[in-house]
Amino acid sequence: MKSHDTQPCIALYQSTLMLAELLVEHGFVFTDLAWESANRTEIDLVICDQVNLPAVRQWAGEFRMSLPVLVMGGDEADSKYFALDPHVSEAELLRTVHLMLRIGRLERQLLLHQGEVRSMRNLALTDPLTGLWNRRAWDEELQVRLQQPNSLCVALMDLDFFKAVNDGQGHLAGDQVLREAAESMRQSLRSGDFLARLGGDEFGLLVSNLNADDAQGIVDRLRKKASHFLADSSWADITLSAGFVYYAEPVTCLADALYQEASLSLLQAKRRSRNCTVGTIGSA
Repeated sequence: MKSHDTQPCIALYQSTLMLAELLVEHGFVFTDLAWESANRTEIDLVICDQVNLPAVRQWAGEFRMSLPVLVMGGDEADSKYFALDPHVSEAELLRTVHLMLRIGRLERQLLLHQGEVRSMRNLALTDPLTGLWNRRAWDEELQVRLQQPNSLCVALMDLDFFKAVNDGQGHLAGDQVLREAAESMRQSLRSGDFLARLGGDEFGLLVSNLNADDAQGIVDRLRKKASHFLADSSWADITLSAGFVYYAEPVTCLADALYQEASLSLLQAKRRSRNCTVGTIGSA
């Protein structure tokens, strides 16, 4: 990664190589963009002419680089491509080069800041024990799905006899059970399914765009997969119970009401026999 305390590096291409002497005279470092040995991570600005702009675009696309480009004699102008009359004075050319370099630095700083914000947000929405989404992420996602004109299944699952593990073998053993259950369910998720650890040994699942039978099948498959996985990992006494509520039409009730309906279904599963799935079909 380039340290921007060093001199800016400008990549020249084809006809613009004639600018090399001027740039070096004013303290810049230059490289020939066509050189195979050119270190692309060191480049701060590209200068080319209109004829060679398509080649520069292709080059930048191949290396997934976002760099400001100064086009001599071009007719495009935005934050990445700046057109400049090839007959401008040296002073105007140098002023433009400094401006484009500043734009490039600001864009890099913005991308870095956005990346840090995304990282912090992901941390805030991730359960540190299992790596699944947490309750805050679940609440946000549920609100999003309530605004969509699709079917929706809200499912809750928790571990049967989990307290016995914590009491008998300690919380470290309980944590291991939670991690293994979470990983087994994660492996069974489809694209678009949303799985979160809501707290303790309770997990939440959101499934959209399916009929009631298929939605129940998804919930039951995850529940069984986790139960079998735990049994194979020496946790034979631990199974999962699941309860869900399904709406075929866009849902008009509040998120809390959906959670309560799914909780009642889960309670029925616990009272029935545990290690089973119970669901209800809601009416919008």
